[in-house]
Amino acid sequence: MLLSKPEPAPQFSLFRRFVSDARKLAEKSRRAEKERQTGEIGTLVKDPATGEYRLKSEGE
Repeated sequence: MLLSKPEPAPQFSLFRRFVSDARKLAEKSRRAEKERQTGEIGTLVKDPATGEYRLKSEGE
């Protein structure tokens, strides 16, 4: 008889998703507040392949 690992309850996976989304939202809020305080327009990131700088997109 093979025993398999029990699947996590759907509520637990929903809770993990909620916590993950809350952390992303909090980070986005902190970044926006910092940009507002310093007058920044956005954050620059360096492309390692080309060495050029670009504005950081929202999904990064």
